[in-house]
Amino acid sequence: MQPPQRTDQNIPADVRSRVMPAALDELARWGVELFSIEALAERHHLDPALVYQYWGDRQRLIVDAALW
Repeated sequence: MQPPQRTDQNIPADVRSRVMPAALDELARWGVELFSIEALAERHHLDPALVYQYWGDRQRLIVDAALW
């Protein structure tokens, strides 16, 4: 049995409000090809473990940012 996938309801509003603008900024600067959670975290002073905790991988974060 697989754990339930995280949804918007599982991500605290304060986390989303910090990560989404950072993700959009990184996507605008570097595009999908060069998008990196580690680079995003470093440039925007975020903990990469926090991002991975809620999004799991870069693909989910990119899709979530595109839909935000």
